[in-house]
Amino acid sequence: MLISAVTGLSQSQSASIEPSDTTQSDTLVTKSVIINKVFVLGNKKTKANIILRELSVKPGRQLDILELEKIIEEDRNKIYNTNLFNDVTIQILQLEDGRVDLLITVDERWYFYPSPMVRIADRNFMDWLINRDGELNRFIYGLRLDQFNFRGRNEQLRFLGQLGFRRRFLLKYIMPYIEPSQRHGLIFDFIYNEEENVAYITEDHLPTFLDQQKINRDEIFGSITHSFRPSFYTFHYTSIGLKSGTISDSIATLNPNYFGNGKTRQKSINLSYSFIKDQRNIRAYPTEGSYLNVRLEKVGIGVFGDVDITRLWAKYAKYSDLGNGFYAANGIWAVMSGPKEQPYSNYIGLGYDDIFARGYELEVVEGYQFLLSQNSFRKKLFSTKKNISKIMPIRQFQTFPLSMYAKIFSDIGWVNNYPEFEISSRLSNSLLYSVGVGLDVQMIYDLVLRFEYSYNAERDLNFALNIKADI
Repeated sequence: MLISAVTGLSQSQSASIEPSDTTQSDTLVTKSVIINKVFVLGNKKTKANIILRELSVKPGRQLDILELEKIIEEDRNKIYNTNLFNDVTIQILQLEDGRVDLLITVDERWYFYPSPMVRIADRNFMDWLINRDGELNRFIYGLRLDQFNFRGRNEQLRFLGQLGFRRRFLLKYIMPYIEPSQRHGLIFDFIYNEEENVAYITEDHLPTFLDQQKINRDEIFGSITHSFRPSFYTFHYTSIGLKSGTISDSIATLNPNYFGNGKTRQKSINLSYSFIKDQRNIRAYPTEGSYLNVRLEKVGIGVFGDVDITRLWAKYAKYSDLGNGFYAANGIWAVMSGPKEQPYSNYIGLGYDDIFARGYELEVVEGYQFLLSQNSFRKKLFSTKKNISKIMPIRQFQTFPLSMYAKIFSDIGWVNNYPEFEISSRLSNSLLYSVGVGLDVQMIYDLVLRFEYSYNAERDLNFALNIKADI
């Protein structure tokens, strides 16, 4: 007899318990049960051990039925967060003598994406639209091949060939598990870039580009990363990589500090270690849980003598379900690097790599240290899931989830500027803050669109369209 199930809800929702036999469920909630067997259905490609790796409950374990229901709710989210499935359902099946079976049913996603790629080369959509006047020659295009769940082991193989404003060739292979305990993995990266259009300096928080009909910068990068996952929510990554880049004499003349001291070549061996504790319920758009990421990296270890930088990155975010469809998301970024004087090509700050204060999407605020606090208060407006099989022949895309959240937000930040970088100092060494309202839309395959309107410390009103969750 079916006791209860953790159902595969829309991608924006975490699991919930819905007893299907109230009388039987009420009888069992007061006593413990023993897990007999675990069955998996729907995994046509995915190996069963990849799914079972995410389970906290194992055959032979005894526990209270209420505790079991809570655990399998968490386990359902862990399986979903592998990004291998559209839906995940875990059912509890009653047997005799206080024993139960678990039935896991999954709906696999589409795993192979041969896709033409067209996108803007700038930091975000508003940077391209406002700062670069929406110039069409700033697009990059090419072919991207993604094979997710390669060999059914949650491995990922990626190839990227990119032309246009910035040319790139990329190969990436992720092996999350390389031994029976499924704790150790490897990641291989190889990237080659070349650019005619190079941002050689930042003036008043806006990168200035040199555009010539020749290669002004090229770069080659390769790395090997060892991953270690000792528990469900904890990850360790240790990486070693080699990076080599050259610039034209024109770039070195315009900014002698681009690679430092007028150099036209920079090489470095880089080491890094990252610790991640990820307890978010749904990674694409969390509504409960927490996230911690600490990264220590050494850029240059003295072999070539071109660069010697140490950086410490830390991010913590907390997500709270306040009830009645209200949610809070609070996050903080803290970054320190040294020495203070660094080549321009190694500058960091707010505005790069999706790390920016809302309301400052148009600016880059560079500095060797920065602190950023982001806070959002959200209200779910609705959540639905539609069957679009009449217009979509591919089964993995026939379910279209859609959720919408209204929000208010506030960001506060501070950036310590690099020494003698007065050419871009208006926003550094001063308090940055913004407040605003927005609308978040979550759709198929974890796509999140953010529409935001903000007011910042410069007394500017800004509208921004962004992709991915804000915190």
